[in-house]
Amino acid sequence: MTTLCFDFGNTRLKCAIFIDRKFSDVVVLQNASEEEILELIEKYHPQKSILSHYALLNAAENFKKGKRSGWFKRTFSHRFSFLQNYYLKLGFLDGREGYWIAKMTAHYTFLKYARLYELNKMKK
Repeated sequence: MTTLCFDFGNTRLKCAIFIDRKFSDVVVLQNASEEEILELIEKYHPQKSILSHYALLNAAENFKKGKRSGWFKRTFSHRFSFLQNYYLKLGFLDGREGYWIAKMTAHYTFLKYARLYELNKMKK
């Protein structure tokens, strides 16, 4: 399993690459273009779960379209997603399963906007 850890320090943007929990490489992303960032994602295919994988794919797609993730979306969109799925779509009628579906959808939404923010931060 490959994991990418992004560091947005004051001086440089870095991405540490871990393969099977062992440190592999560091990539410096100072003034990285969109192509370089997307190549990094395509090369290492970072994923911890199906949910995380699809959140990254969706974030990369939105990144290509030039979309951004502001603090409001990162802070509130997953909460609205939970409320929508659990209350407005009557997920509470499904009991525990409805709760977990709403919770997983909210987590997916959070990951999607967090990863989109990371991609936009690397671009700068």
